Amino acid sequence: MIKPALTASSFFLFYLMVFFSSCVTPEKLSDQAIAYLNQKQYHKAIDSYDKLIRKQPYNPGLYYNRALATYTLNRFTEAENDLTTAITLNPDFASAYQCRAACYYSKRNYPSAIADYSKCIELAPETAGAFLGRGMSYNAIRSHEKALKDVNNALRFKMDSAIVLYNRGIIYNNKKEYNLAIADLNIACRLWPDSFFVSYARAFAYLNTNQYDKAAADFESCVQHNIFKDTALANLSYISLEQFDTTKALNYLNRTLEIQPRFIAVRI
Repeated sequence: MIKPALTASSFFLFYLMVFFSSCVTPEKLSDQAIAYLNQKQYHKAIDSYDKLIRKQPYNPGLYYNRALATYTLNRFTEAENDLTTAITLNPDFASAYQCRAACYYSKRNYPSAIADYSKCIELAPETAGAFLGRGMSYNAIRSHEKALKDVNNALRFKMDSAIVLYNRGIIYNNKKEYNLAIADLNIACRLWPDSFFVSYARAFAYLNTNQYDKAAADFESCVQHNIFKDTALANLSYISLEQFDTTKALNYLNRTLEIQPRFIAVRI
């Protein structure tokens, strides 16, 4: 069975990007720069903020907003540097700590992410996204009990339940509490039916409880929607072997190797 670690989920990071893009600071910045940011024209937004920063080098909101754009373009170090500048200019800028934590998370610097999420929570104790981010950072370093506590706090502060339940399901998967994972992921699937990242996580819970038909259905959905397609195909090959269908297993395996030759496998 091919089982990649479900620690830094792409879906989680996508949520962070959506969350941050709605966090434009209330300072009187250029309307055009903000418009570019909200329209997801990130390169134009960066150009606009470059010009604004030259005129207002001590405005922390400008660095923060430019970081939103560079973060979304996966330019994490640039975003981190801008957020550090924003924090230096305004040490109580809670959202800047949260965004910088996401940069650290994306670079797999989980201890620094935890520290910044904690600072955000200290400054703004009901920031649900910071609890979720810190929880998934704890999950990444296998501190599952701390992760669960934080994710439950995100639910308590009425954060989008589909996102939180999806991430809690990942934590339960990593704790090998598969029935709890399935319960959370089933609800997340109903609340967010078009999220095949949720189906992918649920497939592993089904696989580990020998519910092969359900696991296969979820992996097939991932293949159809090109979500972790190579890993989904590899696991479909494994399921077919478990069900003694060697012809189907070989077909899935060959399709896997066409996409990702790095998979080392023995053909049947």
